[in-house]
Amino acid sequence: MMLISTAYHKLENAVLEHLKPLGVSRVRHAGYYLCFRATSHLWQHLPTVTLHFAEENARLVLTPQRLFIAVGHDICLAVHSSLDITIIGAMQQVDTRFVYDVIAGRIYFAPENACHADLGGHI
Repeated sequence: MMLISTAYHKLENAVLEHLKPLGVSRVRHAGYYLCFRATSHLWQHLPTVTLHFAEENARLVLTPQRLFIAVGHDICLAVHSSLDITIIGAMQQVDTRFVYDVIAGRIYFAPENACHADLGGHI
């Protein structure tokens, strides 16, 4: 996923603040901006992040499995900074239903399993 730099830095600072009480060690990895030494304790305390789309009044909830990846013995934020564009990647879209209401000009998000249940198991 890519976020415009102002949004990325807010996310990075929020993640750092969230993990500060755990005393985790920040490490460097080529291609990633924010990585930590992996522990089972850290995996259990990674944050869930919600992207808010003000114009559509929509929210996309991203669990730690959609935001972080294992890189060797470390955990890295799978989000990069961009100067002028935000892109929601495939990793963030997994098991999420994106519904575009073209007439109303709105977008909605729902967990795929909830959509499957709403349709009686028939998609």
